[in-house]
Amino acid sequence: MLGLEYQSKRGYIGLEYCRRMVGIKIMPVVVHMGQIESVLSLADKEWRVEELQQQFEGETVLLGVDDMDIFKGINMKLLAMEHMLSQYPNWQGRAVLVQIANPARGRGRGLHAIQTEIQASCERINEQFEQPGYEPIGVSGSESSSDSNLPKKSMLVVSAFIGCSPSLSGAIRINPWNVESEALNDAISMAEVKKQLRHEKHYRYVSTHDVAYWSRSFM
Repeated sequence: MLGLEYQSKRGYIGLEYCRRMVGIKIMPVVVHMGQIESVLSLADKEWRVEELQQQFEGETVLLGVDDMDIFKGINMKLLAMEHMLSQYPNWQGRAVLVQIANPARGRGRGLHAIQTEIQASCERINEQFEQPGYEPIGVSGSESSSDSNLPKKSMLVVSAFIGCSPSLSGAIRINPWNVESEALNDAISMAEVKKQLRHEKHYRYVSTHDVAYWSRSFM
C-alpha cells in the first residue's frame, strides 16, 4: 500500500513507516443519538408530527437528506423519481419525494448551477405528474420529524460509494449515476414487516456505533 510494507488483521491495516507501525481502520462515524433524541423530546414535536401526517395522508413518502452541493447528486435523485413514476404509473398520486437540502458549506459558480438545475427539474417533474392536491416532489431546507410512538418501517436506498454503505447491510445499494435503477420502486414496494425489521437493524447499529464507539475501538 502506497509502496510501504503492511499487514492486515481483523479489519485493521498496519503500515510500517519510519520504524513505526501505524494502524489504520475504516470506521464510519455516524450520528449523535443523544442529540437526536433530545430533539424528538421537544415540546413542539407533537404538533409538527401531526402536521406532517395530515400533509402526506395516504401517500408514501421517500425522504432524502443531503447537503446542497455538487457532489451529493440531488438532481439525479429527482431524475430517478421521474423514471419511477413513468415506469410505474400506479405510484402517480401516491408517492412523493421530500428532499431536505441542508445549507451549502461553501460558495461558488458550481453551487448556483446545481441549485438552478434542481429547481428546473422540480418544476418540470411536478408539472408532468401533478394532480389536484398532489405534487410528486418537494425540496425544502427545513428539518423533518417522526413520531417515536409509531412503528418504524423505513427502507434505505444508499449509494454504493459512500463510507457507511458496508455498515448498513439491510439497505439497497445503488450506483447513483444510474437514474433508471429499480431501487426506489423496490424500496417502497417491500413488505411492511421487512421494512420494519430492516429499520430496527439499522437503528440498533447507529445507536451503538457512534463517535464514542469509534474512539473506544480505535484508541
